[in-house]
Amino acid sequence: MTERLHFYAAPYSAGTRTGDGGGLHDDGEDIAVVELPFDEALAMCHDGRIADAKTIMLLQWAAISGPFGRSLTV
Repeated sequence: MTERLHFYAAPYSAGTRTGDGGGLHDDGEDIAVVELPFDEALAMCHDGRIADAKTIMLLQWAAISGPFGRSLTV
């Protein structure tokens, strides 16, 4: 596989949001914005409700060394 992905993660709050999300219709984007508790998102990966590899990778990063985890030294 030669695909390379780049993720951007940053904190936000209702006060810093600039829109409802969803992408740009004129660009053919149809993005569903879903906000849910982190533990529920992880459970959704486990039971198959989230099956998108990119989403699973980002949630794993967040759980292991991102904002919901701790850095691991190997």
